[in-house]
Amino acid sequence: MNGDKPMERIMRDLYFLYLFVFNQRIPLKPSTRGGFGEWIALRMLKKKGFQCIHRNWRSSSDRRMEIDLICVDRQCLVFVEVRSRSVNAMVSGWQSLNKQKLKSLRRACMLYLFESNKDFNNHRLDVVEVDIPTKTNKKIDSFHHENIAILKT
Repeated sequence: MNGDKPMERIMRDLYFLYLFVFNQRIPLKPSTRGGFGEWIALRMLKKKGFQCIHRNWRSSSDRRMEIDLICVDRQCLVFVEVRSRSVNAMVSGWQSLNKQKLKSLRRACMLYLFESNKDFNNHRLDVVEVDIPTKTNKKIDSFHHENIAILKT
C-alpha cells in the first residue's frame, strides 16, 4: 500500500519469496493470498520488460479507489488488476470482473491520471490472473490479459 514502510514491504516480499522458492502452501488468509498473487504478477511482468512505478496505489481524494500495479510498458502506462484465485475456485479471476468492479477500475485509472503529473500519451488496463494451488508441489499458473476494454457501463 502507499502507507507501507520500506522495511515492511521488504519483509513481506522475502516471505513471498520463501513461499515460492521452497514450494510452501500459501496461507488461506485473503490478504496474504492477494499479496502473494500481486508478487507473482509483478515478477511475471518484470520478466516481460515492464517497469513498476506503483504497487497498491490509492487515490488521495478517494481512498477506496485502488490500483494493484501501475507499470510502464515501452511508452505506455499500464494499469494492472491482479485477480488471485485458488485453482479450485468456482469462477476464474477473469470471470470475477463484474460491471461494478470495471466501473471502479475505470474511475481509479482516471483519478490516477488526474492526480499524477506523469506525461503518457497512451494508457491501458491489463488483468493478470494468478491460479494458486491448494497443495504443495503444484505449479502456480498466471495469465496476462492485455488491453481490457473498460467502456462506459
